[in-house]
Parts: sequence; structure tokens; C-alpha cells
Amino acid sequence: MAKAAAMVTELFEPDFVDINFGCPVKKVVKNNGGSGCLKDMTLVRGIIRAVREATRLPVTVKIRSGWDESQRDPVEIGLRCQEAGAQALTLHPRTRTQMYQGAANWDEIARLTRRSRSRSSAMATSALPKTWWRCETTPGAPAS
Repeated sequence: MAKAAAMVTELFEPDFVDINFGCPVKKVVKNNGGSGCLKDMTLVRGIIRAVREATRLPVTVKIRSGWDESQRDPVEIGLRCQEAGAQALTLHPRTRTQMYQGAANWDEIARLTRRSRSRSSAMATSALPKTWWRCETTPGAPAS
């Protein structure tokens, strides 16, 4: 990923590099990608650090609340990503096992926002206007 980040930085000059640790799709997870990485925070931290070293651009990270209910701790995951160098976080407040089903846990967004030094945002449902309204009215969540 570090090599790809360096190449993208050089060739395309984007505004930032985003690492997606949120993808729950089986074909991605089975290759230890996306939200599959959340089972190994040492790997997550190593990827973030390597990408940060490979680019001069801000590095952002998308995460889920955890792998499953037994490993659900979005605040801890977010703080570890931040310590590794993530400059902004996006939380999809569901676990990987939830995929895109069930209610998003808005309290997790507020808790992460209160504890994080990074800018935080939320992703939760396909009902985008309703999602952002809820994010903006959740205590602790940032206004856009």
C-alpha cells in the first residue's frame, strides 16, 4: 500500500490518501483487506505508518465499529489509527458481520468524535440526507 500511495501521490496529486478498513465484502476480507484488517490492529497501524511515510499528503482512514459484537470498540480502533498517523477518520458505525444491515450506532460516532484529535465523520446508511442530518444533530458529532 505504501508503494501505491507513493505512486498515486506522484502521478495524480490527489488532495489526500484514504485507507479503507471498512469494506465488509467477502472477497476483500478473505484476502485480509478492508474490515478484515480490524482483527489485527498491529497490521492496521503498520499500514497507516507505511502509507504516511510514503506520501506527503494527509492520510485518512475509514473504519467500522469492529469485526463483530465481541470485538466492537470503535473508539479504541479510531484512537489507534490516529496514533499511527491517520489525520481524519470516517466511522461506519456497524461491525463487519452486520454488513449494511441493522441500525447504525450513532452514539459510537459521538464517543469517537469526543475522544479523537482528528476530524471525524460518519457513514451509516444509503439515506444520505437523513444520515447527515442525524450526524449533525448527534451530540459530539461535528457539523459539516
